[in-house]
Amino acid sequence: MKNMALLFVLASVFSFNAHATKARRASLLGAAHVVDSQSIFHYPSEVNLLGQYVTIEFGPTADGVTEPKAEGGLFRKADEATWGLYLGHHDATQTGLRALNTYQNQTNPIQLFYGKGNWGATVGLSNTDKKTTKAKETTVYAGFGQSLDSLTWGANAQVIASAEKLNGTDTDKYTGAPVISAQMRTHGDVYYHGGINYGDVKHAPGAAGAAEVKVKDMNVELGVVDRTLKTDDRDLYYGVSLVYTDRESGGKHLKTQSLPVSIGFEQTLNSWATARASLQQNFLLGSVKDETKAAPLDEADSIANNTTVSAGLGFKYGALTVDGVLSAATTGDMNGNAILAKTGLVYSF
Repeated sequence: MKNMALLFVLASVFSFNAHATKARRASLLGAAHVVDSQSIFHYPSEVNLLGQYVTIEFGPTADGVTEPKAEGGLFRKADEATWGLYLGHHDATQTGLRALNTYQNQTNPIQLFYGKGNWGATVGLSNTDKKTTKAKETTVYAGFGQSLDSLTWGANAQVIASAEKLNGTDTDKYTGAPVISAQMRTHGDVYYHGGINYGDVKHAPGAAGAAEVKVKDMNVELGVVDRTLKTDDRDLYYGVSLVYTDRESGGKHLKTQSLPVSIGFEQTLNSWATARASLQQNFLLGSVKDETKAAPLDEADSIANNTTVSAGLGFKYGALTVDGVLSAATTGDMNGNAILAKTGLVYSF
């Protein structure tokens, strides 16, 4: 009973709805408090906060984290538990690491979720073996998390991540595990959140005498989001995050640090429409240093001008909810031919 009461409270404080699409997320820059079918990849226990629905992200078939791209899933309740099945979600870290040497990305990944009470778990798998091109990949993923009285935490790992490709007459091999991550965020009107992601992988060329390349990848983020201005029909937030990344490849580092500031809102217009918009940019602290480049390009540079705005609309009709990103947010040109640049649909049952 205590766990059920906790879940009810969490569902009421985290976001307007817990079945949002990636299109909604794209309209709310820096909204680290949102709970939906994307947050569960970091916080598996939040699957318990989701309703019963099908979510579909519209887009072409695409590898990696290209947006928009086709993906989606089904979530349902049974025996006081929540089950989830998600298709087509690619891990951003694996995508980036494999792209360094053009290895096969995850192919048709599938992920299962199960939650009960205040805990949740997930397992995922992708596998392909292309005989014609001699390209292979296998990825096995697992995660666990809990929603406690004062905070939610999650821990995830790629326990197997391997790939092969043909390079001339030789076979190059990639070992991309372990890649582990841990995240937490507090509850309330002011959210403190933090996370770390670490990977230790290697690229082994098949050519005789070719040196093995080891890559260590680390990302750390700490931040705060203030929602004290929210009302029953409006979610207004602002926040700041400190982000640090360090990718070491062959003994050379690519380091970035930034301090993005975000402001955004989501306003219920009536029973069937919602408007949302946000902006984000780096504040003072920010640099990029790439030691893999030749001098003088290996010196530290300030982060480039990066003020970004985004906006979107949500429409609800019965059991259907459609979210879209307004393309005019980046062009300033609102017309009938360029309204929704990214679209997602939710069917609740």
